Amino acid sequence: MNLDFIQPLSNTVSGPVAAFPAVPMQNNVYPKLKLTPLLWHQHLGHLGLDSTCNLLLKDCTTGLNYNGPFTFGNCVACIIGKSSQLPYLNKALCADNVGDLLHMDVCSPFAKMSFRNKTQFVIILDDRSNWGFYKSMAKRTEILEFVQHIESFLFRLTNCRVKILHFDGILEFGKGPLGDWLCSQGIIL
Repeated sequence: MNLDFIQPLSNTVSGPVAAFPAVPMQNNVYPKLKLTPLLWHQHLGHLGLDSTCNLLLKDCTTGLNYNGPFTFGNCVACIIGKSSQLPYLNKALCADNVGDLLHMDVCSPFAKMSFRNKTQFVIILDDRSNWGFYKSMAKRTEILEFVQHIESFLFRLTNCRVKILHFDGILEFGKGPLGDWLCSQGIIL
């Protein structure tokens, strides 16, 4: 197949499509990159220095002809990724039982709707078990029903009630129907 020209599909097509002449494709639309060892290192998933050198300078592959010097600068991503770091000190107290502490966050609105016209979602994470619960929503009024469902699910599963619900300070969580229900259940915000 000749890729140098775009051809009409067939001569039997009538109308404006058949009237266009063949147009040469532009090969210089994107600038050519200088193939440096650092660029190959990045394209090969940050392959090590020795392996990148062997790949470029020895006959390990077919179709790869590198004839330049092998000067390898510093890869910032590798420096950050391979740097030593002390583990984080966990000074926070973890929950003793499932349901003692739930973390909740709502993400919305998204520019593109899902195929069921949902533009937001809520995530609830249990601090003790690290169980996560997710629900996509069309309206934020669906949060109350979801929280009630998760609370009853955790109670049926572990026989422990939800004690604390941690969220990022959205006022509608603490006030309105959700806040009233949480207060009636004795759940601390």
